[in-house]
Amino acid sequence: MPEYADVPHEVVARLRSVCLAQLDALVRAGHPFFRAGWGSDVVGIVLDGATGSRLRTGQTGGVDGLAG
Repeated sequence: MPEYADVPHEVVARLRSVCLAQLDALVRAGHPFFRAGWGSDVVGIVLDGATGSRLRTGQTGGVDGLAG
């Protein structure tokens, strides 16, 4: 079995567009999410004492998949 999958270009393009849309949604939600300083498809999250309470109470800016 090869260590890689030979996936059709159309499938890769579709997955890439869906995944990048999720990253953009996180960045638009704002703190604690931010665009990292490297690459075009990297999102960071600030982890501090307040982050957990904001996520638990749904103060995430309405990001799909998170309360808000």
